[in-house]
Amino acid sequence: MLEFYNQLSNDYHLIFKDWDSSVRWHSNTLDRIIQKNKNAHRQNLTLLDCSCGIGTQAIGLALLGYNIHATDLSPKAVERAKTEAKRMGATNMTFGEAILKK
Repeated sequence: MLEFYNQLSNDYHLIFKDWDSSVRWHSNTLDRIIQKNKNAHRQNLTLLDCSCGIGTQAIGLALLGYNIHATDLSPKAVERAKTEAKRMGATNMTFGEAILKK
């Protein structure tokens, strides 16, 4: 499973016609749900994305002002998420590798 997700991290963006636009669409949709259920300012909220992949939801939420901690089982996906976050200007993010215990 881990090898599959490590390999997928290189091409995951190809699932979307325009990945950057999809990042923003996902985050706007999630933001509406969060704001409806949580009466707080984005800058005061820290969210965990426990299976961030290459950051499709996490980066967009960070760009909206949420503080994000993004983790994944795939170290290659986490590295790609870091790269994409930097490219897109999402600075309020931390990252970690999730450990699968047997």
